[in-house]
Amino acid sequence: MKDRIFGKVSKTLTGLALLVGTTFLPMKEARADTNAVVNMTNNLELTWNWATQYQFSASSAGNGSVNSTNDWYDSGTPVTATAIPNQFYHFIGWSGETNSSQNPITLAINKPYSLVANFAKNTTVNGIDHEWLYSHNIATNDASESLHSDSDPYNNLEEWIADTDPTNGNSYPPAMTLASGNSMDVTIDPTSSNRAYDFESKTNLVDGLPWKFETNMLGNGSAITYEDSENVNMKFYRYKVKLP
Repeated sequence: MKDRIFGKVSKTLTGLALLVGTTFLPMKEARADTNAVVNMTNNLELTWNWATQYQFSASSAGNGSVNSTNDWYDSGTPVTATAIPNQFYHFIGWSGETNSSQNPITLAINKPYSLVANFAKNTTVNGIDHEWLYSHNIATNDASESLHSDSDPYNNLEEWIADTDPTNGNSYPPAMTLASGNSMDVTIDPTSSNRAYDFESKTNLVDGLPWKFETNMLGNGSAITYEDSENVNMKFYRYKVKLP
């Protein structure tokens, strides 16, 4: 009397299975819960039917989360993933094995899938972070850009660009100071470590010509100084604040 095991196999490298008979012969790439133990008392013929499985995973690139069941699925199984943004963020699309803005997304699994959910900040039309407005108790909408939430002459958009406090009338972009020596030292104090500063100059304010760009410097939380060594009789300076 002999035991005989016949296998009908249809699997790829992404599929896993475990076959166990009386001789306990394990298949490579074994996977739990797909086994049978047979006690041989007479001639017996076993037919093993295999299903192709693929792995599915979905994760977040940050600033949000994903609701899905990351696992192995039989080919053709529909699997759904839902992207959930954090507060002040919104979902912008999936990357990985598919590029889609559909949310939730449902895929019929016919290959391995690894998806990444991508999120972006909520901003006004000109780029003010909603989180920044919310932190200052200002409405998170486009109309808030032009409002003055304090007593200084700068609106909320200008305060955002300058990285100043829109609810404090004493918080606004500082005036430049000049000091002459071997060079003309042009100083801005204080500056923001989250902003960049363009220095510009003119020798004639009424000639109709554009301002000349001198240099760009990153803020550091304190003072920054541009040393202008150009030898002219008269020169005017200004600066612009921008996001780096």
